[in-house]
Amino acid sequence: MSKRLVKVAKELNVGTATIVEFLTNNGYSIENKPTAKISEEMESELVKEFRGSIAIKEKADQLIIGNRPAPKKEL
Repeated sequence: MSKRLVKVAKELNVGTATIVEFLTNNGYSIENKPTAKISEEMESELVKEFRGSIAIKEKADQLIIGNRPAPKKEL
């Protein structure tokens, strides 16, 4: 089943222009539009290429960023 370019870009944590450039360089024809469809074959090529970006995104999603407690003011 084909997916939209913008959805694949979000999953891979890569920009749409980067995906279009990679696919074009590998002989695929795709428009640089967020609504462009990505075939399963294209998606598998993208996953192979940008596997590292997926790992970085998952690691970043696990980070918890909290607020530091405000310093106590003495009177």
